[in-house]
Amino acid sequence: MNHTRDSKSIEFKAIDIRNNRPICIEYVNERLSIRSDDINIVGALIQNLVSFTGLREGRSTVTFPSDIEELKQIIEAIESMDESKIRGFTEVADLADQAKQLLLRAEDQRQLRFWDSSRGLHAEAYGLSQDLLREYKKRAEVSKARALLSKRLHAAIERFSNLRVGLVRSKWTQAAEEHLRLRELSHIARICAFGISE
Repeated sequence: MNHTRDSKSIEFKAIDIRNNRPICIEYVNERLSIRSDDINIVGALIQNLVSFTGLREGRSTVTFPSDIEELKQIIEAIESMDESKIRGFTEVADLADQAKQLLLRAEDQRQLRFWDSSRGLHAEAYGLSQDLLREYKKRAEVSKARALLSKRLHAAIERFSNLRVGLVRSKWTQAAEEHLRLRELSHIARICAFGISE
């Protein structure tokens, strides 16, 4: 750990003992810069600084390419799952309709005493019901995986939120929540990277 100081600037350098990564805090011409690869450390430093100094407002510019990339991958995975979920609804509806039609035909055949035909149609309907069961299990697994990704997305949004202060943070959080509500996930990655326009 070392620091330098002159009349207009302060520089502080340290190593984070948790991950052995460097941290540099620099104050030059009334502008504070925090450099670290760890978004959690920077967010914690900003929030502690705000708490300690009583700062109410402040703009921030952030660059965390690996965190933005991870966020984009989460968003792409969620969007892909949502698309397959919609396709799955159509497939399940088609399978259910086919099974229903087979059962109706099987009942007609039974009424006409065509036993072999009725049994064959029942067997076919049973096969379709097994397909339906597999689809439901697959959808349940996808829903579970999507819920985990959604948790990761919310955690990432919270990390990026900690990089903002005061009214800027409030507006940023509102914008992120609105994009989530409208399912505009690609906009979330954009505001995490570039902030919101005033």
